[in-house]
Amino acid sequence: SRAQGITPSAMAGPRGGPVPAALVFALDDCCWTPALSALDGNPPFIFDAGRNQCSTTGGTRSLRLVGDVGRVLAQLRARPRFARTGVAVVGGCGRPDWVRELLGLFEVDASGTKMASCVTSVEVQRGSVVAPLQRISASLGVPLQDVVFFESQARDLYCVTALGAMAVMVPDSGISEALFTEALAAYAQRCLQDAPPPVAFAGALPLGSRRATASCARRVSRRRGRGRRQHARR
Repeated sequence: SRAQGITPSAMAGPRGGPVPAALVFALDDCCWTPALSALDGNPPFIFDAGRNQCSTTGGTRSLRLVGDVGRVLAQLRARPRFARTGVAVVGGCGRPDWVRELLGLFEVDASGTKMASCVTSVEVQRGSVVAPLQRISASLGVPLQDVVFFESQARDLYCVTALGAMAVMVPDSGISEALFTEALAAYAQRCLQDAPPPVAFAGALPLGSRRATASCARRVSRRRGRGRRQHARR
């Protein structure tokens, strides 16, 4: 099905309703900033509890959570409504050891709850998000149609919708509680209307997005074709 561009205002809907089987968050520029590739120095990371920031040993830049992602993750952990919702993060730095160390340091609330305790699946791989998202779907046992993915890169968003998942574009200011609430409303509306997976944009449609859509759709089609051929050989 074709991806549909909708704005946050079009995502408004009634409270309650069905919730996603899994929520997936890109790490760089969605959960924290700057991207891990922009850090200097090396682990182990030094955690500043007063500021809830992390820096590398010998480095000059600090990593911090962006937007309301801490409050969002805390809500997902605490509210019974999301008891059966899987929460996953995807990193593109190629350093899973860095990611897991940071998840164990960052706090999402005043009581010191660690980010790691809010996450049920972690995928770290350079390149396309297609394979990590498919692994998350398999490991959590949920269909991709019931997954909502938060990301700041248009190309990844369109790859996600080509798989059948719903994608939400995150602005530079990060995930706000309002955007998160609107995304849940959009998902519920999609379920009730049996609509195709939307792409929720916080701003204008990114330049080159149609080309990215076609490119990602071809890539996903090739992966599915290889999978069918391998299955047939068995």
